[in-house]
Amino acid sequence: MTDVLFDVRNALTVGNFHQAIADGSTARGMATKPAEVSDFNVEKSAVVALGQIGLGQGDAVISQLRSESSPLLVSVRTWAELMVALRDNDPLSDTVASVVARLQSDAETVSAEAMYKAVFAATALLYQYDVIGALTLAKRWLGALQKPEGALAMRRTVELHAVAVEALLRLNRPDEAANEVKRMEQVDSEAIVTLLCAGIVALHQAALNVAAQTYEAAVSSFKEVQLRCGNSVMVSNLMALAQLGLQDYDAAERSLLDALAVRSNDEATLANLAAVGAHKSNTMDGVERYIQQAAMLRGAWSEAYLMKEKSLDDAIEAFKLEG
Repeated sequence: MTDVLFDVRNALTVGNFHQAIADGSTARGMATKPAEVSDFNVEKSAVVALGQIGLGQGDAVISQLRSESSPLLVSVRTWAELMVALRDNDPLSDTVASVVARLQSDAETVSAEAMYKAVFAATALLYQYDVIGALTLAKRWLGALQKPEGALAMRRTVELHAVAVEALLRLNRPDEAANEVKRMEQVDSEAIVTLLCAGIVALHQAALNVAAQTYEAAVSSFKEVQLRCGNSVMVSNLMALAQLGLQDYDAAERSLLDALAVRSNDEATLANLAAVGAHKSNTMDGVERYIQQAAMLRGAWSEAYLMKEKSLDDAIEAFKLEG
């Protein structure tokens, strides 16, 4: 049976949340049996809710799913609670820890039908910087369920592999992450998640060996994702990083301008445009403009930038006083 939500899930993967919500909300299932219709409606509600969470609408999702009893939708609601907790609290706070503990408890028992619980729980541990815990949980489930059956089970299996890939990269083990990507390819080599992870791992490997062919492999993976999913801010930025590695600054700038056309206030895009502008020896006015625009958005990059700027200003003032 055709997976009506296939493209919607891919939109979620590449961060095109508006598209996922729009297409998911209007999707119509092809099933006729009551049980299958019910399963489709649960999946549909889940992907739309995840799109809303991606846009920072966690509070709305919690409210919408408050009376839902489906295990999948309960997990999505708990995920929304985690995103809201992370928005309002430190990742290591008791509030966040409490929600993460609930997700871990839900993922205690390995079950093929509940692979999504392991994806949520392992990813939640990454948000708490428990990289070993996330990797251990993912490996436990993947080791127990080595032969997924059905398209949805295969998709959730590669998603859990992707969590393991991220954990290994955080541990500075791109070699092991590359092996994990090979395992993903054995499950579904054409999955967008697989292609995306292959490109990201290639970027990390290229940072170590500075080999043009490794950067080219990353570009190839990201191009395939763009071909199948359309323009994405996240993928365009990843593409630009690979093109920077190849010293193709014009191509990197084009990729970033494509991203900026989708989301004009994206912090990472603006910061990367400043970096590309510096490499291209553009006027410093243009570079400074991108930096200031990124700094005004008050995200993770801008917080780090403003902190360093303040440290520099303090050092200059101290030097003046000493003089």
